Amino acid sequence: MKFKALILTGLASIAVTACTSAPKIPQLQVGVLQEVQNLEVVPATTNNKAKLTKFLDKCVIEFTGDIGNNRVIEQWSFKGMTLIDAGSATFQRDGTSTAQKFDLHDAGVQKNFISLREHFAKDALTQCD
Repeated sequence: MKFKALILTGLASIAVTACTSAPKIPQLQVGVLQEVQNLEVVPATTNNKAKLTKFLDKCVIEFTGDIGNNRVIEQWSFKGMTLIDAGSATFQRDGTSTAQKFDLHDAGVQKNFISLREHFAKDALTQCD
């Protein structure tokens, strides 16, 4: 009987040690703030939508749409009104794709960023400050 108690005590202490020494995984406060569809954008696209997602240190707008036979995905990372990173990927129906990074200092890129932001509610955008 003492042997069983000794074994159970040993196993219990190993289990407690394993639980307390495991690394802590941070709980992130992230998520989709808003999604909008059928945007009027230039160049014209069909089946388009944009999703505003909040991360710990920034927000990201992901725009997807079809231009002709191609699928385009753009990502715009920003904090407040400051554009941090932006780029696009185009996927052709034949399986090939191309990607490009946008020049953040280009006036046209900044204009497109502002125009895309305007499709989202102010309450959603203020969470990106």
